[in-house]
Amino acid sequence: MKSSFYVFLGCEFDRPPPINYQYLPHHLQKYGNVLCVEYPQFINLFKILTMRLSFIERKSIKLDILHYFGLLPFGRSIKTFNKINHLLNYRLSKKLFTDEDREKIIISFTPELILLNKKILSEPNIFYYVIDDFSNNPMWSSQLQQKQYNFLEDKMLSISKGVITSSIILFKKYKKLHHNVFYFSNPSDSLPFLRYKANINTIPQDLKKITKPIIGFAGSLYIWRVDLNLIDYITDSLNDYSFVFIGHLTKSDIYSYKKIFKKRNCHYLGFKNHIDLPKYIDHFDVSIIPYKLHNYGKACFPVKIYEHLAMGKPIVTTALPSIKHLSDQGIISWARNKIEFKNYILAELNKEKNNKIDIKKRLALENSWENRIQDFIKIIS
Repeated sequence: MKSSFYVFLGCEFDRPPPINYQYLPHHLQKYGNVLCVEYPQFINLFKILTMRLSFIERKSIKLDILHYFGLLPFGRSIKTFNKINHLLNYRLSKKLFTDEDREKIIISFTPELILLNKKILSEPNIFYYVIDDFSNNPMWSSQLQQKQYNFLEDKMLSISKGVITSSIILFKKYKKLHHNVFYFSNPSDSLPFLRYKANINTIPQDLKKITKPIIGFAGSLYIWRVDLNLIDYITDSLNDYSFVFIGHLTKSDIYSYKKIFKKRNCHYLGFKNHIDLPKYIDHFDVSIIPYKLHNYGKACFPVKIYEHLAMGKPIVTTALPSIKHLSDQGIISWARNKIEFKNYILAELNKEKNNKIDIKKRLALENSWENRIQDFIKIIS
């Protein structure tokens, strides 16, 4: 029997930068029809009413997106509001969940699935896909939000056939809470990086005036994720080196970065489309992943690491448990404190330029979505 996949995101489908929320539905199309459900956002109500957004959007023959809207605001703070928003949207779209000719497989990135109709919750193939520890994530940060999240997750675990986790820390945590837990480290959309061919015309205009060597970060710069104290230290200690930052910044985050971006050796180049990132990373001499080592950092598996490995770049990271195996293999430099981080940058700059490039590219290819989607299908089968 063919499958129909129902993927519940917990956020909007097209939000930048692209992460596993978006990649998984695209790759599931190879194995069946996919209906992707967004979190009910209050702003979507106005977009739909003004015809700037369709309630149902067809991305391809096998992929549809449901842009759920929030009739009531503050859903994640008030559980009753959250439930009303979910049930209202489900009532409007329930015909899309009645494909009787195919096996239904439900994958939810959020425990809010349990706010839907009991018929959905009685399906036998429900998988809870946990890619982060949300205790440090702004969307579940307040006391009310945390209380709701814990309640929802307890219920979600009770109806799930299996729990899929993206890091060893998350695997160990949920192994204590559920009888059927899988470890599936985050794949990456690394093929555009592996296929990139550099030439003299590919140097971006905003990089041309920045002096080498360049230590670069490409990714979301959220202050709840990135260690600003570490960045402040290394940019001061290595003030003769250029630091380039590329990625999304929220309005509230910009203020926190003002001190750093005022330094003469620091350059913020804004957000870049995923397809343009290879031409920037190609000119990094060292790539850095300066994540905080709090609950989020300890549990996360940074997808970007394979993008930088695909470009053959030396990488210095904080001591994220999920990628220590790459340090053990001598593929990355894994710093336990800010002094080690600085020294590893200097050491990587002095290493042979072609150090382990073939191994890095092979790892990136092996961990691309194209090669790993079959492993995911085996789990949910």
